[in-house]
Amino acid sequence: MSQTRWIFCSGMPRSGSTWAYNATKLLVARRDDGRVVALYADTPDLVDEALIAPRRDGTTVVLKFHKASDRVFDMLATGAALNVYTYRHPLQAIASWLEIFGFNLDGAIEVMRESLRNMDRYRELPGTLLVSMEEIVVDARTATARLAHHLHIRLADPALRDIASRTSIARMAEIARSLEHWPDAALVDAGHSRYDPETHLHIGHITQGLARDYRTTLSAEDEARCSDAFAPWRAIFERWR
Repeated sequence: MSQTRWIFCSGMPRSGSTWAYNATKLLVARRDDGRVVALYADTPDLVDEALIAPRRDGTTVVLKFHKASDRVFDMLATGAALNVYTYRHPLQAIASWLEIFGFNLDGAIEVMRESLRNMDRYRELPGTLLVSMEEIVVDARTATARLAHHLHIRLADPALRDIASRTSIARMAEIARSLEHWPDAALVDAGHSRYDPETHLHIGHITQGLARDYRTTLSAEDEARCSDAFAPWRAIFERWR
């Protein structure tokens, strides 16, 4: 039986999932002496391809995605994987997505509804740590320590602080800004954007953070459409910053 360790970074888009991906990679590399494979899959079919591909025993695979397959939930149900789900107020996430990637509102609403449905499923299964974007921005040290504990990784405080610093919002924003000056060959063309294949940061990835106000991006009509679409989750919106 394969001894591959699986860690999913499955947060809603524009919620800090890239932080989870990078912090997890660094934590695992410290524990496993670099035996970590980091992947991104943007469709459920590609998620499944990654999950069934042969792996060397003893490898930890960090798999980032936003659209889960049924196999993901099966693995969590049986304890075959751990999961990190980042979240924020869904209208803030949509406003950020529209600004950074220019997607249309209908598409963004559908993706966000799927993310919220997945979050509900993750809550019912073992193995998932939920981390708010607010925690990542305001107290990265605590967020990193919680992540390490969830992954059963014990590191001394200086090591945790180093990882928190290297994956802080300020540092990731600095890297994202620098991508504008990178040669095209060093970046991955995603059609709507380009990104660094190592950190998965996009050009312009981090702009306003917690300062974002969706009311400055979404019209009153847009906001009403979003609120209607997310009605089942409306009761907890005010906690999602």
